[in-house]
Amino acid sequence: MFDGLDPDKQKQQRDFDDLNLEMAGQDVGRIQRFFGEGETRSPEAKRKKAEKEQAQQRLVDLLTNPIYKAKYDQAWSVLTAAETAVAKAYDQVDTEIINAKEVVADMSDRAARLVDGSLVFRDKNGDVRYADGANVDADDAASIVWTGNEPSFEEYTAATLRLSDLEASRRDVERYETDVLGDARDKLSDQDSAQSLGELDTMIKRIQTSNPIALGLETESANSVSVALETTANITVPSIKIGN
Repeated sequence: MFDGLDPDKQKQQRDFDDLNLEMAGQDVGRIQRFFGEGETRSPEAKRKKAEKEQAQQRLVDLLTNPIYKAKYDQAWSVLTAAETAVAKAYDQVDTEIINAKEVVADMSDRAARLVDGSLVFRDKNGDVRYADGANVDADDAASIVWTGNEPSFEEYTAATLRLSDLEASRRDVERYETDVLGDARDKLSDQDSAQSLGELDTMIKRIQTSNPIALGLETESANSVSVALETTANITVPSIKIGN
């Protein structure tokens, strides 16, 4: 940005830019140098500062309400339980992916190959197929010397599908972590925009119902996330008494 300017000109330009940002009430990325904390000349900046303080005070006031605080605490409990379960799920699925890759690699090493290096397999009917399922030409199939140690087409297909399913499950967990849990954490951590009781309910239900961890994974972590979410879902929220 300051390329080509001498050091004095660079400092002047930086000072000018910082002054404008401070006047607008925007973050400079450094300690304010021209105005004290909250001393900005821009009416817009003062308005934004007042709105920020009001929003923060609103959250403080809401948390003094036992009904709101119970729901707010429940949201945090459900979120942290899900985050813990996701971390365990990553460990489990990553281990299973490594194991699945080793199985596929071993089968590839033991598979028969054509002259051009293509992997070929015999299916349960004795037909010779490429890895993608296409039939091998009869002359090419006749040239193969079988050792008896080759995996079948069905075994290889099952192993590759298992790996593909595990990798897809991991992507689902990543999306859940980012789109659902990350969004929930951002909202709960945002002191400038307190969530309503309805929004907290929606957040909790989304965390619980969007959980993809158990899909396609027969793992201990899949069970742990279900237990964790069920446990936190049972946290008691005081009810509002209407009338006498």
